[in-house]
Amino acid sequence: MRRISSLFVVLGLSLCSFAAASGAQAPGSGPTTAKFSTPNLSGVWTRNLQRMGAVKNLSPRTDVVIGDWQDPVLQPWAAALVRRHGDLEASGLAAPETKQTCWPGGVPNMLSVPSSIELLQTPTQVTLLYTNDHQVRTIYMNQPHSKNLKPSWYGESVGHYEGDTLVVDTVGLHTHPMSLFDVFGTPHTEKLHVVERFHVVDGGKTLRVDIDVEDPGTFTKPFSMNARFGKVNYGFEEYVCAENNPLIGIDKTAGDMPREKYKPPF
Repeated sequence: MRRISSLFVVLGLSLCSFAAASGAQAPGSGPTTAKFSTPNLSGVWTRNLQRMGAVKNLSPRTDVVIGDWQDPVLQPWAAALVRRHGDLEASGLAAPETKQTCWPGGVPNMLSVPSSIELLQTPTQVTLLYTNDHQVRTIYMNQPHSKNLKPSWYGESVGHYEGDTLVVDTVGLHTHPMSLFDVFGTPHTEKLHVVERFHVVDGGKTLRVDIDVEDPGTFTKPFSMNARFGKVNYGFEEYVCAENNPLIGIDKTAGDMPREKYKPPF
């Protein structure tokens, strides 16, 4: 009887040793794979005053944006528009920007606007709500881009999670005189491809967005930049930009506000 018991002990130790060496788990010890945890990025985040863009801001003032049009990342035609934008700002005549003219912000320009965003997460999509003019951007999770994609102001964004990071790939961005890449008046073409990586840092206090950009129609090479948002506990504020407002102190030649084509019934 003792020999049989000893045999079972030896067999038990051998099985445990085999399980440890092969990475297997003994019955009843739990699942063989760890559960995936989706990072919590939800909440209201407010943008700091950092001027994010394809080039640096040459102005020492936060309320004046003069892009470095001589930056070699800009192709000549794009550099000319950035220079014109900066000349208007330097003259005291505010150059048109999406936040002032009621046009949609687009990607990645909306992340450069000093305002707040609210991020909502579901298993099938992530929604970004922007303070400016109640704009909405949808990120479709775990699916490929459409085959016959129609360009739009925010393009088509598809996303997936990589560890603690939300990775978003955006293409199909509409071109328009007011479809600007950043606050410096930098344009873009329909070749613009943006990859954003959203992740929380600083112990949950900051939402950092690392952005990779390529647009062979506008820029001479791919490049990267980032935006940072601080977590806030107050409610989502309203900022309404209505059509038919006059442009006061803003140059009109680069773009105008949206216009209502129908007459009111009174």
